[in-house]
Amino acid sequence: NLANRGALQSTIIVFTNFYNSSNVGHYSLTHRILKTPISFIGNSISQIFRQKASVEIAEKGNCKKLYIYTFISLFVIGIIPFSILFIWSREIFIIFLGESWAKAGDYAKLLTPMLFAQFCIAPLSSMFLLDNKQKLDLIWQLMALIVSLVVLIGCKYLYNDIEISIFYYSICLLYTSDAADDSLR
Repeated sequence: NLANRGALQSTIIVFTNFYNSSNVGHYSLTHRILKTPISFIGNSISQIFRQKASVEIAEKGNCKKLYIYTFISLFVIGIIPFSILFIWSREIFIIFLGESWAKAGDYAKLLTPMLFAQFCIAPLSSMFLLDNKQKLDLIWQLMALIVSLVVLIGCKYLYNDIEISIFYYSICLLYTSDAADDSLR
């Protein structure tokens, strides 16, 4: 979990060193606004999943059906709100925060695919613990940290554009989340 938090915090640290404070403030607010409800819902679902999964593992030796059912349920629950956010994020931010936060809405659009993947996958991450794969979890988290830093620094020097950096950062974490999910199945 420490490496995972490091990957998230490294973004703010790198952005602070590379881009102006207005852009970093928009990114930080966007990430906080979007991540808070996702984390709240994800933590609640994770607790239920962990309890049910531990019972199924004790009784059947695995919880593959529960894992797939939970993933599909999260996907179905999230597809409409995340699609709305992706399509109308700029407008949503303008309505709720004002015209000066339109840029945050643009950043939200760039982060939406990654956040949707995290919404679907994060509640299932307790499988690493339940399946005694803590080392694999640490490897994935460290990989996400290293890859995100390489992407962020590379984007700064190749493009010097925070939106391109956010886009590639989002894609990179989208794929590391997906790869972690694949390793659990």
